Amino acid sequence: MPMRSDIQKVLVFGAGPIPQLGPVGSAWATTAARALLFAILLLAARRELAPFLGRFDRAVLRPQPLWHTVRLGTPIGFQVQLELVAFVVIALLMGGLGTIQMAAHQVAINLASLTFMVPLGVSSATAVLVGRAIGAGDVGGARRAAEAGLLIGAGFMTLMAALFIGTPRLLANAYTSVEEVVVLAALLIPNAITAIQKAKQKGSMKDIMTISTGLTDHITDHGVVPDWNGTYTNSSTIYSALSPFYIRVLPVNDQWGTPYLIYTRTNASGQWGASYTSGATFGNEEFVVGSYGRDALVSNTYVYDPTAPDAGFYTIVDLPSFNHDLASWNGSWIVGPESRVGAIT
Repeated sequence: MPMRSDIQKVLVFGAGPIPQLGPVGSAWATTAARALLFAILLLAARRELAPFLGRFDRAVLRPQPLWHTVRLGTPIGFQVQLELVAFVVIALLMGGLGTIQMAAHQVAINLASLTFMVPLGVSSATAVLVGRAIGAGDVGGARRAAEAGLLIGAGFMTLMAALFIGTPRLLANAYTSVEEVVVLAALLIPNAITAIQKAKQKGSMKDIMTISTGLTDHITDHGVVPDWNGTYTNSSTIYSALSPFYIRVLPVNDQWGTPYLIYTRTNASGQWGASYTSGATFGNEEFVVGSYGRDALVSNTYVYDPTAPDAGFYTIVDLPSFNHDLASWNGSWIVGPESRVGAIT
């Protein structure tokens, strides 16, 4: 942010009586900027926080709510920590390649982070609005808030994708005039879009596994899977059959905003190539869950073949690779990206 940048210039390069501190100055600048940001937020929210900070309620020490908070927050904290560690490790690795490479990486990752902040803020606001609507029993309001969040987030990121792909050199020039850095950063910036698409693909794959687990649990309890054929909404019978008992909130749309597809019983036969080499018919315990991928279009490039089980797996090589479908049959991947060792990632 601009505030940290100004502090860094002074502490890293020195100014007046302040000596040049180099990397140590950068660390102090980040610490000072974060502390100042906290103070500004505390000051801005003082009226809203005053009723809660002015008195002590013994109810906050009750073990059950505290344990519920820890149980819910710990996985979230680990996820955030892993993301931060990944960024730090990558930065360290890039530093080993050289000054030019490190500088270009910082330009690209900073642009990706800036664009990420907007949908992150929108998603946080959407979560609050949806939660309040659900608490008030306003299903329509929750749906409208969710749709608005998806529209704003997807719309903004679409514009940023076009900007990254169309003007990478112009964006790199905004950070530096060093030609070597600009050239390398211009090559890296479009790859930030690929990273975003990979995150969406991973999120969609996680949702598909969550849905598959819910369907499997339903079979365990009832001996059959709910009968369904295609897309669904939160008013569909398949939704009420799974949520909230088996899945707290059943995902309806993939990370690109396109509805997931659920095919069960005989409807699952042949979906994305799901079939048995023996020609056996599908029973009441069969299901296929899938997504049409980034482009929301049916793709027949990769489908399952019982005689060649790996036929549905593909390698991510560029942005169009994310257009390929994702599909799981009875909880096992039959269409999706493969890792270098041949397993689904």
